[in-house]
Amino acid sequence: MRIALVIYGDLETVTGGFLYDKILVDYLRQQGNQVEIISLPWKRYAGQVLLNFAKAYFRRLVFGQYDLILQDELAHPALFLLNRKIKRHSATPVIAIVHQVLCSQPRFFLWNVFFRIVEKRYLTTVDGMICNSRTTLSAARSLAGQDMKSIVARPAGNRFDFKVNALQVKKRAFQPGPLRLLFVGNLLPGKQLHTLIHSLADLPPSMWRLTVVGNDALVKAYVKRVKRLVAKKNLAEQIVFTGLLSGHEVAEYMNRSHLLVMPYSHEGFGMAYIEGMAFGLPAMGSSAGAAREIIDHEKNGFLIDPGDLLTPRVLIGKLDADRQLLYQMSLAALARFKQHPTWEQSMSRIFLFLQSIVESHEMAGIKT
Repeated sequence: MRIALVIYGDLETVTGGFLYDKILVDYLRQQGNQVEIISLPWKRYAGQVLLNFAKAYFRRLVFGQYDLILQDELAHPALFLLNRKIKRHSATPVIAIVHQVLCSQPRFFLWNVFFRIVEKRYLTTVDGMICNSRTTLSAARSLAGQDMKSIVARPAGNRFDFKVNALQVKKRAFQPGPLRLLFVGNLLPGKQLHTLIHSLADLPPSMWRLTVVGNDALVKAYVKRVKRLVAKKNLAEQIVFTGLLSGHEVAEYMNRSHLLVMPYSHEGFGMAYIEGMAFGLPAMGSSAGAAREIIDHEKNGFLIDPGDLLTPRVLIGKLDADRQLLYQMSLAALARFKQHPTWEQSMSRIFLFLQSIVESHEMAGIKT
């Protein structure tokens, strides 16, 4: 197949969604398909909307002789009108890759009312959806309609070349000293690192250390706010910021930590949770969003309600005092990872889904 993938920027952008897209492109190419990346420029929301009127993208997508057009749903503000024009001139099926539904994220409700209108208009222009979780699928179908052809293909946790066994997990759990907490995610307001810091600040300093792994150059004003908070709370000795790291370096931090902590981040899936579980890391995630599809509360991690600052402190104190419990939860996390689909399995599901979409169009006599 000859396939176009429409994204913002390029596939080297370090987020879970872009990593998913990159792994999918690599897999499709390994199966003998041609995949051409159509890159849209990063712009503010209004600038994204104006891209709908850019003739260059219209011509490229209509006259590119593609069998299939994939679109990262993140780019929907630039595509919700453009797709309608494309559909009038081309029968090429369009499939959205949905990592997170924008209007389902927590923010001022009037913004979400507006975002919902645009996002719904976009999702009604596509022929199918690839979703990273049941939570994302449910939110997307509430906009696109329940009959939309779709598939759930979950991100995997096996991209690292590390192997962890029960003996290593036990040794780590019972090591003396503070609990080594790990936050993995770009430093963006939606990840709510600041809320986590507020929660941790009232714990005894001897109980914990936090390492924050993620790009700190995206929203500099937010990073300054977080670091001011760290200084105000006198936590400079407790919290380390690593900045953006390579995959191997991220794996090293996961291998030496005790608990992954992202309890206030609303995730469309939460790749960091399942990647941490590959190292036997229990995860503390939000009860809102898709973390509940990975985290079994009080077995392989904990689910925290939005805004609840007390419960994480109680649970971290409990794990620090009871290393046998930490060990049991670490084993449960490792077992959960082993049950989870691999990248190969998830990408194979997508490939078969895409083939079926193209074949159904051809069988209906719609030649692209």
